[in-house]
Order: sequence, then C-alpha cells, then structure tokens
Amino acid sequence: MNLSTRVALGSLLSLLISSAQAVDGTIEFNGAIMTDTCTIDTTDGVVNVELGSYAANQFQYPGDKSPTIPFSIPLKNCPTTAWKHIDGTTDASFQIWLQTAETVGENNDMVKPASMDTAATGVGIKIETANGTPLALNKLTTPAVKFPITAGSMNLDLAAYYKSLVEASDITAGEADGVVDITFDYR
Repeated sequence: MNLSTRVALGSLLSLLISSAQAVDGTIEFNGAIMTDTCTIDTTDGVVNVELGSYAANQFQYPGDKSPTIPFSIPLKNCPTTAWKHIDGTTDASFQIWLQTAETVGENNDMVKPASMDTAATGVGIKIETANGTPLALNKLTTPAVKFPITAGSMNLDLAAYYKSLVEASDITAGEADGVVDITFDYR
C-alpha cells in the first residue's frame, strides 16, 4: 500500500470514528423467530369471502353498510403452550396484521375496492372480529385485539361488509373486490 493510500485510508477511518462517537441515543431491536406457528389450512393459503352484490342506492348515506358476512380462516399447527408477550401477559394468543395495497375511509380503515375492469367507488370493505370489533389495516389494531389459541387446529372467526363513504348519488357501480394479506403476530 503506498503512502497516499495509507493517508487517505487513515483520514477516512478517523472521520468514521469521530462520527460514530457523536450519537444521540441507541436503538435496540428485540424479537424472536418461532418455528411453531399457525398456518392457514387451505391448499393455497387463500380464504375466499363472497360479500355479495348490492344496488348503489342501498347505501343512502355515508356509513350505511351491507349485511355483515361472517367467515372463518381455518388454522393448523398453532402453538398451544403459553409464552410471555411484550405487554407482560403470558398466554397462547396472537394478533393479526392485515396488509392491503390501498385503503379508503377517514382512518384508512377499509379496503379500497379493486377490479380488473371498473372498480366501484364510494364504498370500502370493512373487516371486524366475529364480535364486531373493527380491525386496523396496514398496522396492528390499537388497543391490541388478541385472538386466543384454543387448539392446534382452530378457526379464526372474522366478518366483513361494504360500508359507504358517500351518499348513494355519488357511488359509482363496478366490481368491489379486495385482497388482504394476513400475518399472525405473536409478540
């Protein structure tokens, strides 16, 4: 190594060392990777939910909704031994993270309808627990909604419906499909 290369390298190292010492804090990451986790018990990991077809004028005002359609996600291989969660509780439960490409609604809490041709506008798809607790999209629901693991194979019971964002005259007809990826969060 020639002298000019050594000087350049030494200068670079001293610059890196001095910038590494000027810190304002530290970020620590904590977590775990689990081997025993729930998996969706379908051939392809997909659960199809038929929400139905409705007339735009059935949604007279913002907030009107279609009938609630209950559905179940069959699960297998769920861990049944309790573990300690980050909130300090110890049990066998999980939360769900619902991820979708586009959202609508005042709080971005509904799936935006999509279509290969023409998508309906003025409505969204709302997802809830079986007992009616609204679930967040693209983040964990706050306060946390935990689903207890009752057996190695069980059903995760949810419900969904269309909800209007506008008056009936502002709704446009079209397909109102949606896709949501689900992740089970065991923290």
